[in-house]
Amino acid sequence: MDDDQIYDLHYKKQSKVSNKSQSCTSRISFVYFLGVFILCFLSAYIAWLYGISEGRKQYYVIVEPITGLTDGNGKEDITAGSFEKVSASVVKITEAYPENVVSTSDSSKSWCGIVWAANDETGSLILTDANVVNSDQLNVITSDGTEYPATVVTNDDIIGFGVVRTDVVLSAVTFNSEDNITPGIKVFSIDYTGRKYEGIISVGSKNIKINDSIRLFMQSNFCLDENVQGGGLFNSDGTFIGFINSSDTNLGISYAIPGNVIYDTMLDLLTKGYVAGRVDVDFMKFSEIKVPNLLQQREGLRIIDVDERVLTGPVLGDYLIAINDTIVLTKKEWRDTLRSYNVLDTVVLTYLHGTEIYTVNVVLNEENDESKE
Repeated sequence: MDDDQIYDLHYKKQSKVSNKSQSCTSRISFVYFLGVFILCFLSAYIAWLYGISEGRKQYYVIVEPITGLTDGNGKEDITAGSFEKVSASVVKITEAYPENVVSTSDSSKSWCGIVWAANDETGSLILTDANVVNSDQLNVITSDGTEYPATVVTNDDIIGFGVVRTDVVLSAVTFNSEDNITPGIKVFSIDYTGRKYEGIISVGSKNIKINDSIRLFMQSNFCLDENVQGGGLFNSDGTFIGFINSSDTNLGISYAIPGNVIYDTMLDLLTKGYVAGRVDVDFMKFSEIKVPNLLQQREGLRIIDVDERVLTGPVLGDYLIAINDTIVLTKKEWRDTLRSYNVLDTVVLTYLHGTEIYTVNVVLNEENDESKE
């Protein structure tokens, strides 16, 4: 074998070794980059899942209220500066109509709103009347006439307020969440038309029956215009202390939900989706129908859904008659009656199955995420 043949043989062997080394290196590089890709993908996926599960808590930034207010904060005179301080936080909320739909004075609705919290992450959360949730598309109109689209976030028909949101950061109020508002302090309000109202707290926080519902209210000795639905109640230095959701024009008084009640309720609704400690009323669902032969009642509740917690007793198609000794004919009566009890109370449900009347004992549970779905 001459020198050229020996060189060729040696070169071929070296080439094979080199090719194998390059091939091995390529496989290692591929596996490495594949591993990095999978790791990045899993990290992003886990972050996405965490964002979904924690979305409600991350989405809303809960603003801390001011504390330590005394009655002295409400006894100073109300000045033009007091109204000016809050005027930018008072907005008008209206139903939004498509361009090809013309609203009429009879069909259009509007509410007064108070900018409760505002920041770059949340946008603006606006406190308003609970009935606003019956409208799907809304506009928020600021004091300078600018309109912004808004959506409903949540509402609480028990306390009597709703919350809507717009992307724009508006001027928010400062508010007091302490239960220290006593009769005699000077208060005022301003509606979305710019009209000003002022007076005093005539009755401190107490349970008052309005429209067949008993709720916790403060009473002031002035009333809002009958065409204005809702409004903020402020002490003399412009601090938000309550939300007016009912006025009596005959008596010249208004009822306001105390600020501490709003704060605690809103905190639960925005971070949990339900109000802690409240009785769950949705373990049974009904349709309201006319039942002329049911115990000589003109209307009644036909059961259309029963929670699995009610293991024995009424079934679909039965008719509810009473809760304990209270006759129940409508969904509202069902909700209001149950909410007069406490969590873990036992109630007796009377119902009609076929032609026979039966009873079943039910322990009332706390409202939670599952019961709100």
